[in-house]
Amino acid sequence: DVNINCSVINNLISKVTPFIILESIRVSKLSFNVTSWTNIKKAPICVVVEDVFVTIVEPLSYVDESQRLKCRQMSREEFKKMMEGKKARGPYNVFDRILDNLQIEIRSVNISFQTMGKFKTKRRGPWTPPQLNLSLRHLKYRSVDEFGNEANPDECWQHNKNTGRVSDRAFLIYKRVSMDMRLSFEDHDKGILSELVYDSHVDVHLIFSKKVSNGALLGIQIDAIMKTIEINIDQDTIPILAHAIAGLQYCMAKNRAFNDPLRHADSKDGATSDKIEVEHTQRTALGKESEIEDFDDKVSALGFDDSFHGNMSTDKTIDNIHDTENSIEKSQNTGIGKVPVSDSRRRQETVLVLPSGIVIHNKVS
Repeated sequence: DVNINCSVINNLISKVTPFIILESIRVSKLSFNVTSWTNIKKAPICVVVEDVFVTIVEPLSYVDESQRLKCRQMSREEFKKMMEGKKARGPYNVFDRILDNLQIEIRSVNISFQTMGKFKTKRRGPWTPPQLNLSLRHLKYRSVDEFGNEANPDECWQHNKNTGRVSDRAFLIYKRVSMDMRLSFEDHDKGILSELVYDSHVDVHLIFSKKVSNGALLGIQIDAIMKTIEINIDQDTIPILAHAIAGLQYCMAKNRAFNDPLRHADSKDGATSDKIEVEHTQRTALGKESEIEDFDDKVSALGFDDSFHGNMSTDKTIDNIHDTENSIEKSQNTGIGKVPVSDSRRRQETVLVLPSGIVIHNKVS
């Protein structure tokens, strides 16, 4: 029964999005099962977790868009200069093989997300939107063969035993994530729990392509399959669902920090401001007497006012992703081969560096 410190994770989240923070993460039981220590290269290591409880809330604080991490678009020459001096990793090794053979089983993952709605306070009341609950049961992350069927490690790696130069080879690693998903809304003020989506089985097939010479991740393919889904919306669910959607809209429309007006009145739990300790300075709106009324004007323009889209727009470089993708695709044939690219034209091509450090050299399709 372990509670994980969320401060480090919240520091990373605040640099990407200002709309959520982790309040708590609790793991009931964690164990490791090594099937064979003598043949650990091929024998999978299984991580078994019983129950995970994750609580996500909307923060009162706000990180200005100019101080968040953004995608960066740069030329290939600039990218080469940025990578100069960085130590290159070695070829695909036994530790990579052990990680790629890793299997995970979790009995349940329970995620709750609580927004504040229009009235920005931690104190619960009729103004508090319903809590969103997402439950993932019997979650399994396993290795499969090229046909998506569970098999022993030798059968899962059979397709990688091909000939050819090591510098040109790439391993294909097939994984499957299976789970039963349930989605519900909980109104604490009225004591009502509305099941929106019942247990729906979801299969996610993953394919990782890794280069043998340096272990680089060349590509990922994700296929999600949900054969049946049962959605329940009755007359009692509609107002709860509408209140929850409104709470999400007020959360996404927030463009400044707020002070809790009921913080001093709530002496029982000693609620304090949940300002995140981030490495950069947070900007707060000053000199505004009517915070709620001013914020309501922003929400009323959701989807209709151009000024709202201007506040929510990301960096200009992100808007050029599709232009970059089109320019790259023009340099390729519609068939298997590629059009030869001159050195001068290659210098003009760009790469996209994501906030996580992942670099997109070609395209996302």
